[in-house]
Amino acid sequence: YVLYKEHNFIDIQILADTNGKDALQYIANQPLDFMLGLNPENIKGDARINLGLAFELYQDLKPQEINVNVSADVSNVLIKNISQNADLKLPKATVKVTGKNYSAKGDAFYDDIPVSFNFKQDLYAPNAATGTFKLRADKNVLQKLQIQKFC
Repeated sequence: YVLYKEHNFIDIQILADTNGKDALQYIANQPLDFMLGLNPENIKGDARINLGLAFELYQDLKPQEINVNVSADVSNVLIKNISQNADLKLPKATVKVTGKNYSAKGDAFYDDIPVSFNFKQDLYAPNAATGTFKLRADKNVLQKLQIQKFC
């Protein structure tokens, strides 16, 4: 039997509903190997994941030879102690991961301070991140964030 190049590829699409902890544990493994320094034990919430993998069928396939396209809509997420003993709450956000980059967009509450974010990171150029983080800060918020210059 001879495998022709156009016939020995596989394209997998999986749609799954899961919790935030399991979703983060999944993307921490190959071929994604993506963790962000977060402890899955500190994460609660829900995720609807659309997992796409495409690759050629042959032995000794390397993780970087897998075309990855993952998107997740997360909701009701709580990340305990994300920074300075503060929690991060994400009522709704979108996360996308490919073999080249990841992005996250949504609204959150950092220690009950409303924050909007839109972030993108190239996985092969860690210093080439782009993003915006917006928050509306009054004197109380600045004090809570320990920003002295404007207080």
